Amino acid sequence: MTAKCSLSKKLPVEDYLVEERPYCVPMGDEVEEIFPAACRNLLPIDLKGSTGCGKPAEE
Repeated sequence: MTAKCSLSKKLPVEDYLVEERPYCVPMGDEVEEIFPAACRNLLPIDLKGSTGCGKPAEE
């Protein structure tokens, strides 16, 4: 059985699209070492932070 979301009919998606990338400051060696190593080994990365802090959904 497939559940349907009634909100999709009431809230237009276009009003909530992100038009520009969120600002992000790398911490330590995450960009140069950790992210590429995780990608090479097919490992997921858990981005932690409070709601609305700029974590990307999926790219």
